[in-house]
Amino acid sequence: MSWLIAVLVVAGVLAAMTGDRLGHRLGKKRVSLFSLRPRHSGTLATCVAGGLIALVLSPLAIWGAGLLTPAADPVYVAVPMARRVPVQALAAPVAVTARPSLTPVFVPVSAMPVAGAVPAMMPVTAPSAATPVTVPVAQLQQQLAVAKNEIGTLRKALATKPAPERVAAGEPLVARHGELLASAQVPGGLGPQAAQQALRDVLNLVERYGQRRGAGSGLAVAGSQVAELTNRLQTIGAFVLHVQADRNARRGEPLTVQLSLQAMPPGSLAEWQERDRVEHSATSAQAAVEQALAQVPAGGSLAALPAEAYVPMTEALKTQEHKTRLVWRGETVSGGPLMLRVSPDSTGR
Repeated sequence: MSWLIAVLVVAGVLAAMTGDRLGHRLGKKRVSLFSLRPRHSGTLATCVAGGLIALVLSPLAIWGAGLLTPAADPVYVAVPMARRVPVQALAAPVAVTARPSLTPVFVPVSAMPVAGAVPAMMPVTAPSAATPVTVPVAQLQQQLAVAKNEIGTLRKALATKPAPERVAAGEPLVARHGELLASAQVPGGLGPQAAQQALRDVLNLVERYGQRRGAGSGLAVAGSQVAELTNRLQTIGAFVLHVQADRNARRGEPLTVQLSLQAMPPGSLAEWQERDRVEHSATSAQAAVEQALAQVPAGGSLAALPAEAYVPMTEALKTQEHKTRLVWRGETVSGGPLMLRVSPDSTGR
């Protein structure tokens, strides 16, 4: 590679000398190229001549370098040969795992075919008598006893688990872990008291719904979610409040729920207000809800509800700036969750 660099340097020197000599001659003769001054014409002639010489000599040098460079040696890839298995390894014992009482079977090397060998004639012999098979009854009984002890230990461990984590076979459950108990549409922009009261009213209806299904009195909220949801309800927007069972609840046990708030697309609040233009009597709606709850048998679920029932807020909130009312919609089917909606009360009730 060094000789190629030397050739290029020599070519550049020759190009510079030739161009300089040509420029001097043009300058002495006061020749003007392209209407330029004589000295500028000499400079232009120097650059053009040097460039032409370099363009001619450089490809020739590269071509000569390709001819002088020896061809690359062929690359041979070493392929590993297959590992030869010693003959002694072919006579390894083959044990019958399905019947541990039988004698292990050994395959002799002489019985295996050898490459290139002529197969010998097999002598015809009479079949040997059947070998009796012995079954170790005592060993099987011992294994069964150990398995029974392990099953008993596992049952005791399951029986010692807490009640919320253990569900007996056939045991009726009021609510299962992760079951959706209620879904409420709540508008944003509420005041602190209105947001707290909206959550409280939804939880009260869920508690009454759980009691009708067989749960005990009281309702526990998993974690400190009430304060966080109250702050989110004070922001502008539309939300859906989901009330899910946090754990399995048997008959007579209070419900433990988990709350989650999901934002809805813009324009949902205006759609709710358009639906709520129809006047409804809060007193008659309250009575209809109570009547529907009274018709549900103990341990059953809400099978029939009024088409739309408004449960009024407390008297203290009626004087607040944000007046709201809780809407109990009638999409609830047997065993399904409550469908609720908290709507702005434009009528002042």
